[in-house]
Amino acid sequence: MSREYRIAKIAELAGVEEVVGITVESFDSGASRILAGAGRLLSALGATAPTALMRELRFTAVSCSDRVADLLMGSSLLVADHIRGLLMLSKCLGRLPEDLPVVYLAHDFYREAPYGYLPRVSHGYFERSVRELLRGGAVRLIVAATLRDKYLYEEEAPGIDVVAFPSVFLPSSPLNLDRKPDDMLIINLIMNPGGIRSPPPAFVSKISELLRRNGVRFELVSVGGPAPGAAYVPNLPRDQFLQKLAEGHVGINYTSQGLPQSGVNVKRMDFAIAGNVPFNHHLSVTGEPLPREHAFIDAYDLATKISHFSPVELAEYGRENARYVAILHDRAVHSLEGALRKLVRSQTPSPISGRPASR
Repeated sequence: MSREYRIAKIAELAGVEEVVGITVESFDSGASRILAGAGRLLSALGATAPTALMRELRFTAVSCSDRVADLLMGSSLLVADHIRGLLMLSKCLGRLPEDLPVVYLAHDFYREAPYGYLPRVSHGYFERSVRELLRGGAVRLIVAATLRDKYLYEEEAPGIDVVAFPSVFLPSSPLNLDRKPDDMLIINLIMNPGGIRSPPPAFVSKISELLRRNGVRFELVSVGGPAPGAAYVPNLPRDQFLQKLAEGHVGINYTSQGLPQSGVNVKRMDFAIAGNVPFNHHLSVTGEPLPREHAFIDAYDLATKISHFSPVELAEYGRENARYVAILHDRAVHSLEGALRKLVRSQTPSPISGRPASR
């Protein structure tokens, strides 16, 4: 969602009518296919760290075919999505005009994610490659996911314009925030089965137990995957997904990873868009602050904090969050528009090439 939204917004602000997407398969070489296959095999064997390393090495082993180079040649602006997309694009830069500007959409600060999760011995190789690429002159604008990452990229790549565009992806039409009950808390979970950002079953069960013990009237709603004791809602189209969240008061923003997150947690902003109050795991709070949100360290801490608020209070706090993120989005669009005006050449717009990186 973030990729498509931000590339479309850049195209709109740059006055470009066509977006050409190029995937990693278009850049694959024999070596990159071997690395991809090795990664799949290691994943099947449960070797997490080697799997991650093979995945990232794949994006350094791709090549630029004549077909891809010809397609990029017709662009007035290149958009590299994710650090992986930037590494792929670098394979073509020697065959493109030197003044063809590149916009890099940074999901995270690259040294923290994805490379911070790789074996330490590999960090230097990846970091040198990216640092040389950022300082090589082709990248003219970095769109960071948060002001924190903007600061980091400004220090990493002096002289390149950097703008912050937080991960606030608004619905196509306004949400109805008046469907929240006054006599019961609706607590939203966004589940990605097997993912590190989904609360484990034992955590969900403990929350329910603690809230019941304290006499809190509540209902758990789990979107995207099942959770113990929760009403299950399957994955929905974007606007319907946000409207479903908008019927609740609280959004639990959980992560089980062992390092603080770079970038900004999209779930956290989705909860705010939908008029929820996010309750964030303490490793999942980076990025722009919200007027109404809380951090927790474990299920006991989370139950303690939820228990202190009534449904009416949380509904009003959630509406405050929704108003704020709409303003945050408008400010980000204004900043991005100003940066693009400096960047885009004054000629009839031609296709913009966005490079989504395969995950």
